[in-house]
Amino acid sequence: MHRMRHYVAVIGLIVGSTALFGSPAEANLIRTDPKLAFPDVLAAAINGRIEYDFDEATQRGVLTMTNTPWEIAGDETTSFPIEHAGGANKSQKLVLNLDASGNVVADPSNLYELYGRIVAGDQTFEGLLLQGTPTKFGWLDFGSPEAPIGLDMFDVEIDVTGGELARYFGDTAYMEFTPLLESTFEGAFNNDFTGLKPVSNIRSYNSPEPFPIPEPTTIVILLSGGAALLYHRHRRRIVS
Repeated sequence: MHRMRHYVAVIGLIVGSTALFGSPAEANLIRTDPKLAFPDVLAAAINGRIEYDFDEATQRGVLTMTNTPWEIAGDETTSFPIEHAGGANKSQKLVLNLDASGNVVADPSNLYELYGRIVAGDQTFEGLLLQGTPTKFGWLDFGSPEAPIGLDMFDVEIDVTGGELARYFGDTAYMEFTPLLESTFEGAFNNDFTGLKPVSNIRSYNSPEPFPIPEPTTIVILLSGGAALLYHRHRRRIVS
């Protein structure tokens, strides 16, 4: 179940490293236990980046997160790859204005955008897949300078405003993301910080409509039945 592996791995690292180094994490997450929900977009990128730029004059900062979507899970067992769309690269971007305490500041530049191409059975979704406005922001700072990695986590609630997948996400979406390398976040929003290779999930907890999961084709059903028949015949020969 790849949809949970990122979250479980991150929490395991946090718990294990906290016990090892004796430095408790500081957190103000929106959801402390984000459970599995669908649809769920998994994204990561070698060149993905988190960047926060703080302006002393305005006492505000801008958080930007970019990475590359890889797949969308329609349910616990079925997922579909996200491909490049019509010559344009698949991409995911979050822009969020924050005050010096890490609270969301209403601003026209706040945005979430997901681009790509998904083929699910006989349905194709292409171009702007999901769009929205982030409204809430949370964070976790690992807080141990002795730790071998700077493991931090952020989460966001997003008001969905459009996109090909909007009807499957409903009015709101939840996103969590983690920089896997070189995070300089120290639990404060009155100074700059960065992080590399962010891994993220964005999922719906109030989906009004299930994501379209194609029915197995006739050939798949026949092959499955044939494999089962061969297996039972083989078992009968062994027993006899």
